[in-house]
Amino acid sequence: MRIRAFTIMEITIALLLSTILIMMCYEFFSIIQREIAAQKRNSDDRLEELMFRKYMETDFYNAKGIYLTDSGIVIKSDTMEIKYVFQDSLILRKQIRVDSFKFVPIVQEYWDDSLKVYESGSIFNRLNLKLLQADKEISIGLNRILGSDVYFK
Repeated sequence: MRIRAFTIMEITIALLLSTILIMMCYEFFSIIQREIAAQKRNSDDRLEELMFRKYMETDFYNAKGIYLTDSGIVIKSDTMEIKYVFQDSLILRKQIRVDSFKFVPIVQEYWDDSLKVYESGSIFNRLNLKLLQADKEISIGLNRILGSDVYFK
């Protein structure tokens, strides 16, 4: 009596085809996983930029005085003092708690429209700040228009 079965060659070919199919699926999922990780990094960078911009705008527009220091900016209001400290690879926002932002301040920091860099301790109402984040340059421009009540106190 003869038993019907697969030959060694048929089993080898089936095993080879299934191995190729599994390797293709594995590579496909690896590519998808890398793309998702890259999108998450981009999303995190964008969120950090938006948070920094929002903090800076809120602090800048609500300030009673904005002073340039050797290490960054001090923003004073009626109730608190907020310090922005520019370090080599990040910016610290010191208030009651400390927030850190992964930006690299670019050397050219212009504190007003005349491109004059203010001396330490100067008060200013315009800020054009250039930052570098993940090889992408970000420009933040803020301009406070003060009412006459500020000048005639």
